[in-house]
Amino acid sequence: MTALLIRSLLFSLVLLNAASLACAQPATPKRWKQAAIGVTRAGTEIPVWLNSGAGNPKSQRNRMVVIGGHDGSTASTNFVQQLVERANTSKPNPNNGTAFIPKVFPDGLSTDLALTAGKGYPPGKGFYDDAAQPEPRYLWRWVGMYGATLVVDVRAGKTPGYWASEHADADQLAKLLAATPFTNKIEAPPADDFVRQLAEKGVEDVGRVPTLLLHVSSPVAAPEVEAIAKLLASFTPSKSPAWDEIIWRERRTPEQIAASLATVYGHDLKQVAYIPALAVIGRQRIAVELNDQKEQESLKQLLAPFLEGEKSPVPKSGSEHAGHLLFAELAKRSEGKDRERWIELCRAAADQIFDKDGKPLKLMPSHNEMSDAVFMATPILCATGKLTGEQKYFDAAVGHFRSMKKLCVREDGIYRHSPLDEAAWGRGNGFPALGLAWALSEFPEDHPAHGELKKEFQNHIAALLKHQDSFGCWHQVIDKPGSYREFSSTCMIGWALKRGIDRGWLDKGTHQPALDQAWLAAKHRIGPKGKVVDICTGTGKMRSLRDYYDRPAIWGVDARGGAMALMFSTEMMDGTK
Repeated sequence: MTALLIRSLLFSLVLLNAASLACAQPATPKRWKQAAIGVTRAGTEIPVWLNSGAGNPKSQRNRMVVIGGHDGSTASTNFVQQLVERANTSKPNPNNGTAFIPKVFPDGLSTDLALTAGKGYPPGKGFYDDAAQPEPRYLWRWVGMYGATLVVDVRAGKTPGYWASEHADADQLAKLLAATPFTNKIEAPPADDFVRQLAEKGVEDVGRVPTLLLHVSSPVAAPEVEAIAKLLASFTPSKSPAWDEIIWRERRTPEQIAASLATVYGHDLKQVAYIPALAVIGRQRIAVELNDQKEQESLKQLLAPFLEGEKSPVPKSGSEHAGHLLFAELAKRSEGKDRERWIELCRAAADQIFDKDGKPLKLMPSHNEMSDAVFMATPILCATGKLTGEQKYFDAAVGHFRSMKKLCVREDGIYRHSPLDEAAWGRGNGFPALGLAWALSEFPEDHPAHGELKKEFQNHIAALLKHQDSFGCWHQVIDKPGSYREFSSTCMIGWALKRGIDRGWLDKGTHQPALDQAWLAAKHRIGPKGKVVDICTGTGKMRSLRDYYDRPAIWGVDARGGAMALMFSTEMMDGTK
């Protein structure tokens, strides 16, 4: 009895030790990690699985997207999920940049909508505020910007089969699918089907992508999954105009991008507000960089009415306060009476922070309690202080910033847009990043508050880096990955990173990778003829997270997006030679 008890105890100890060792073993790392391409009306993120190279199209010639659930079927979703599991346990392939979107409609589809799922492309409007189905909008633009070499759309069918678009390399597909359950060719889908529109017309100005439509069994059959897993591992992609376009954009220099943008933006100054003013600043920087005398003469004529006194704008809004940064930049390049005139115009904005007795107000008028005001007021105050040598402007800038911090900085270091809601709007964080970096550029190091402002800038950047996505972007709502990748905030934060690294406020080793990825993302989203991708329209104080999700995203020529693109590209010129 005693011997039996001892053996039993020893056996239990062995099992316990084995279990402990098993628990101590690190889990096999997953090479594909979950992110999001969008968000449903219910607030559910639309999942996507990406590998580590997703943000660098140039490094991955096999850059495919596999989509499930487009038809609302459980079978297609399960099929793609099984492909994800296989990808995570297969031998690593550095050229394989396949992204998996298992469930386009994570909240499900009603019966009537399921009948039309996959059709009605391209979406004509509603990016990304469509009241019924934002999911197709998110999918359409996300796939377009991925730079895919092949898109595979998996749907449930009566029998397994496939349809391939014209440029999907039908011969190679036929060979790879021979002796598999997918030997049957199915009829071409309707002209407005996702796979037809993507292959025949493409997304906006990015270009066409070869497509493959698969019909799979319900329930999922293992041989079918095995066949497609092998296809994804061995398929050599054919020509993809979308991939070619993305790579062409990536290869451009900052000077080339800025020069192209300057043909579209920076030619209008009817209102001295921040959007046209920043565009003019960017246009002037590239004209000087390239020693373009014709451009410089054109700019001289544009600015002459302000220099000669025909126009003496007095700001009536925060946007116009920031617009006067143009005059500060011009003052730096000028001498004598010209310099005095530009400084006079700077004072017209900066002096509004003082009351009738010359005492600084806690906040610049027109702040509207929005985080935008960190940029709208702080830099022009600091720039005017540097130009005049008067400390009162620096002191007022510090007071203004401290008041804005109390209103808008959250405990996690990110800015809420306003006290109306906790949502961390993308551009509502781009403004403080850009604003503090610009202000520090003008701020004297021997001022008692210099260290404070620098630390606030560093803290904000550190908080923002946690939310930069795999592609280098920041999103419409900074800490909500399902919100769309927002272009202007990415440019503004990228500009701040570049300035911070160059001036020594940010450690290069820590921050250069984030800057490199942000610049790559911006290059991908700056197209020909001044077109830019997914800029949030003008936005005031919103009352809910949903309000920020629903702010329209512009793809095309956009003054705000173009100005920020010019600022970022001209900032990136420094140190590129």
